[in-house]
Amino acid sequence: MKKIGCLLVLLIFISGCSVQRVQYTSYIDTIYQVLEENITLHNVSLEGYYYYLPKGASLLEKSETNSIILYQGTKFYLYVDVVSYFHRTDNTFDIQEDSYYAKEINYDDKYGYLKITKFNGYYFVEYMYHYAKIEAYVEEEKIHDAIYQMSVILSSVHYHDKILESLIGSNVINYKEENFEILAPKDSVSSSEGYLDYDYDQTYEGYDGEIKDEDSIEILEDGER
Repeated sequence: MKKIGCLLVLLIFISGCSVQRVQYTSYIDTIYQVLEENITLHNVSLEGYYYYLPKGASLLEKSETNSIILYQGTKFYLYVDVVSYFHRTDNTFDIQEDSYYAKEINYDDKYGYLKITKFNGYYFVEYMYHYAKIEAYVEEEKIHDAIYQMSVILSSVHYHDKILESLIGSNVINYKEENFEILAPKDSVSSSEGYLDYDYDQTYEGYDGEIKDEDSIEILEDGER
C-alpha cells in the first residue's frame, strides 16, 4: 500500500509540472482550451514579468520587453507591453474581418485577438493577449501547432506589479510613444510594408530538429547560431 501511495503522489507531481496537449479543433477553440489550463509554470524571467517556454522552444534573444523564440525552425517574435499593463491602458482594437482569419479573444477579463494574413506564400500570424503579442511567419500546415505554442507562452505571461512600479516610476524602462502601437494589428497602424519587419523565410540555419527539454531553456550564444 505504501508503494502504491508513493506512486500516486509521484504521478500527481509529474502531471502538475507539464502542459497538457490539446486536441486541435478550430483555431479559437484551441486557444480557449489552453487558456482554461491556467498555466502557472515559468522558466524565463525578465524585468517585471515572467513566462513559460514549452518543450521544443529555445530563447534566441531577449531584452527588457522583447524576446525572439525559436520553435522547430520558426521564429516567434514576442513583445510584452509592461507600461500599458501597468497603467491598465485600453488595448482593444478593431479586427478587420477581410483577413484570412480574425477573431477577438475575451477570457477571464483579459482581452486579445488572433489575426492571420496570407502574405508572400506564408501566413503572418499576429496573436495578442493580455498586453503581450507574438508575431511569426508560418507555413499553412504549421499554423495550428504555432497557435497552440503561442497560446502556451502568452497565457503564461505574469507580471510583477511591485517590480514594475519601481522600474516605471524610476524610468528604468525607456519607453517610447510609438511602442504603444506594437500590440495593434499591422494593418491598423501601417501599410503592408510593415509585414516586412520580420524575415518570412523561416528556415533557421541553427535548427537541427532536436527537441529541447522544457525545463532546461537556454539562450543561444552568437557562436552557436
